[in-house]
Amino acid sequence: MKKNKIIAALCIVATLMSACNRVEVLTDTTTYTSADSTLPPVTDESCATESTDATDITDITDNTDISDTTDITGDIDVPDEVDPDATFTLTFGGDTALDTFYGELGNGALVWGGIEYPFRDVKPIFENSDYTIINLETAVGTEGESEKRYGFGFLTPPEALESFTWAGIDMMNLANNHTRDFGVEGVELTLSHLKEYGLEYVGAGMNLDESRECKIVEKNGIKVGFLAFNLFVSSEGWLAEDDKAGQSAWTADMYSEYLADIKKYDSEVDFLVVSAHWGVEETYELTSSQQSMARLFADNGADLVIGHHPHVVQGIEYYNGVPIFYSVGNLLFYKLEDMLDGISGVFEVTFHKNGVIDARIYPVFIGSCRVQLLTEDDEKYNHVLSALGMCSLPFDVGVDNTGKIIFNYYGNEPILEPVELVEIDLEGIRNESNQENAEENE
Repeated sequence: MKKNKIIAALCIVATLMSACNRVEVLTDTTTYTSADSTLPPVTDESCATESTDATDITDITDNTDISDTTDITGDIDVPDEVDPDATFTLTFGGDTALDTFYGELGNGALVWGGIEYPFRDVKPIFENSDYTIINLETAVGTEGESEKRYGFGFLTPPEALESFTWAGIDMMNLANNHTRDFGVEGVELTLSHLKEYGLEYVGAGMNLDESRECKIVEKNGIKVGFLAFNLFVSSEGWLAEDDKAGQSAWTADMYSEYLADIKKYDSEVDFLVVSAHWGVEETYELTSSQQSMARLFADNGADLVIGHHPHVVQGIEYYNGVPIFYSVGNLLFYKLEDMLDGISGVFEVTFHKNGVIDARIYPVFIGSCRVQLLTEDDEKYNHVLSALGMCSLPFDVGVDNTGKIIFNYYGNEPILEPVELVEIDLEGIRNESNQENAEENE
C-alpha cells in the first residue's frame, strides 16, 4: 500500500483531548477523557441523533438488518505506482444558489462584481479536476409564483448560470427541496436554462425516466456514473411522473425502484457516485437514517456517497471501501459571514477503477457574496478542518493540516508533528446562529 508521511492530524484523540479536555461522540452520553485509549464502536446510537422532522422520510427501509456491518476502517489498496492517465479526479461542492440577491435586482454582486466574482478563488480547483458537480438549490428563471412561503422560494436568473460555466462547474444536482420552488413549470424552465448554458444535471427531468437517468461521464478510460435522490420530501408532488417534470424524490413507492437503479448502473460503470439530499439543517449531528441509507447505497453498488441539505459540514465515513460524505455544507448560499453555515469546503476525490486513491478538502468561507478560499494562516482555515475532523473521528477518519482526508486513520503512520487544534463549541455556534436568524425574522 502506498503511504504518505502525515504531517499532522487535527482529530487525533490526544490532541483533541488536550484542546477540549473531553470528547463526547455526538449523542453518546458517555464522556471520554485523555485516559481512554480507544473510542467506542461506531453505531447509529453513538454517532447519530434520529431526526424528528416529519418531512425527513429517509427512514423508509426494506427491513434489511444493516446493524451487523463489517469493519469500516480498512486500508485503501493502492498500487505502488498509479498511472495518472488511469485516474479520475472529481471535485464537488455543497448547497448553492445565485438568486436575485446576486443578480440584477438592487446592487447585486454579479452586477458590480461580474460573472467571475462568486467563484474566482476556487475556479483553479475546478479546472484542475476532471469533473465538478455541485448541488444547485434553486429554480432558474425570471418570474413565477413561488410555492414556498415568503423568503424561501429561490429563483436564480438564467444569466447567472454563466458564472458556473466560467468557473468550470460541469454538473448540477437537482434532487433537493428547492428545485420545485416555482412549481412544475419552474422545473421545466430550470432544465431548459441549464441546457442552454451547457450545464449537465442529475436527479430531475421532464418525466420520471429522465429524472432517474444515470448521467455517465468517461475520461481517462474510466466510466463514471452519477445518480441523485431527494430523501427530504414534503410532498409526493415533487416526484417526476410519466408525463410531468419533477425530481427523483425518495418516496415509499419508489424505494425499491431506486435501489434497483443503483444496482443496475453499478454494473454499467466503473465508478458510481450517488448524491443524497437528507438530514437536518444547522446541525453537525447525523440522523441514524442518514447512516442507514448511506450504507444501503454502498451495499447496493455506490462507490462514493455525497450528502447535502444540512448547510454545514458533517462527518465522513469510510464504509467497506466506500467514502461517505454525509454533508458537504454550503458552497455559496445565504448564510454570509457566518461561522456555522459560512465555514465549508470544496472537496476532491481521486480514484481509479478499483477505488479511491486520495481525498481532500480545500477550506472555504462564504463572505461578501463569494466563495473565499482560505489559507493556513487564517484562523477560519483550522476552524473548517477542526469541525470536519471532530465529526469524522468516530468513523476512524482524520484530516491533516493540509486538508488531506485520511481513511483508516489509526492504521496509518505515527503522527510526526501535532498541530494546534482550534477548540470549537459546536452547540454554542449553532445556538448563536439560530438566535441571530430569529432576530432577523422578527
